Amino acid sequence: MALEKFRAYMDLGRVQGVSLTAGVALIGAYTSTGSVEPIDWIYFTVIAFFAHMAGASFHEYCDMKLDVTVDTLKDKPLVTGTISPKTALSLSMAMLVLSTVLTIYLYPILMATIFFLLSGGVIAIYNLKLKRTPGICEVMVPLNGVFYTIYGLYAIGQPTSISYVMIAVIFIATVFDQWINEMKDVDTDSRFGIKSVPYLLKYRFGQKLTLTNPLIIYALTLKFAFLIVYFLPILFDLVPPTDIYPLSLFGLPLYFFIFLVVGLPTQAYVIYLLFGKHTRGRWVKILVLDVESTVILGPILIIDIVGWAIILYLILYIVLGYFVGSFLQHGAELKFGKYME
Repeated sequence: MALEKFRAYMDLGRVQGVSLTAGVALIGAYTSTGSVEPIDWIYFTVIAFFAHMAGASFHEYCDMKLDVTVDTLKDKPLVTGTISPKTALSLSMAMLVLSTVLTIYLYPILMATIFFLLSGGVIAIYNLKLKRTPGICEVMVPLNGVFYTIYGLYAIGQPTSISYVMIAVIFIATVFDQWINEMKDVDTDSRFGIKSVPYLLKYRFGQKLTLTNPLIIYALTLKFAFLIVYFLPILFDLVPPTDIYPLSLFGLPLYFFIFLVVGLPTQAYVIYLLFGKHTRGRWVKILVLDVESTVILGPILIIDIVGWAIILYLILYIVLGYFVGSFLQHGAELKFGKYME
C-alpha cells in the first residue's frame, strides 16, 4: 500500500522528466563556462526534483477536470482519487518554496534567481490564465525550458555566443514537442475550449496527415528552423574545428559530423512518423521518441567545447533518468513503455 502511494506521488510529479529539467540547466551552465563541478550536478538534480514536482503537481491539479474525461488517463492519481486535489496543490506549493529556498541558498546570484522564478511563473500563468489563449499557449511551456536553461547558465557563469544558440535550439525543439502534445490532446482540448494549433486547424483523430496538410507544414517549418539554428555555430565559427581526420581537412567541428550520422536520421524518422493516421497512443510514442532523440542533439552541440566525456555523461544522465523515473511511476502517460508496443 505504501509503495502504491509512493508511485502515485511519482506519477503526480511526472518524475520521468526530472533529469531533463536538471539537464537543461546543466547544458546552460556548460555553455557559460565549459566546466561545471561534480557537486553542481548534485545540486541541480536536487533542485530540479523539487521544482519539477512543483510544476507537474500544479499542472495535474489544474488539468484534473480534463483528465477525468480521457479514458487513457484513468490511472492518474487525481483521477483515481489516490491523491486528493488539495494534497496535490499543497505539495506543489511546498515543492515550489523548497526549490526556491535551495536555489537562493546554493546559487545566491540575482540573475539565476530571477530566471528560476520566471521558469516557474510562466507555467503557473499558462495553467491559470493563458491555456485558452491562441498562439500564446504554444510558447509558454517552451519558455519554461528556456528560462530554466538561462537559470543554469547564470548559476555558474555568464552567457556566451554558444549559449544563445543553445537557447534557440531548446526553444524550437520544445515548441515542436508542445505541438505533438497538443495533437494527442486535441479531442479533450476541443471540449474545454483550449485553442491550440491542432484545434484551430480542426485536426481530429483518424484524419490522415499528408504533405499538404497545414499541420504537417507547421511541423516541418519548426524542424527546418531547428536545423538552421543548429548550423549557426559552423556559419559563425562559434566552435573550434575538430582535429579528427578527414573532418579537419574541411574545418568542420565534431558536433556537425555526429549530427550528420545520428541527428539527421533520427530527425528524418520522426518526420516520417508524422504522416498518416494517428491514435492518442501513437502521438505519445512520437513525442517520447522525439524528446529522447532531440535531447541527444542539445549536448552534442557543445561537444567541441566541453569534450566527449562530458557529453556522454549528460546524455546518459538525461536518458537513464527518464528510465529510472518511469520505473518509479505507475500509470503516468509519458513513462517509458506506456505506448511503446
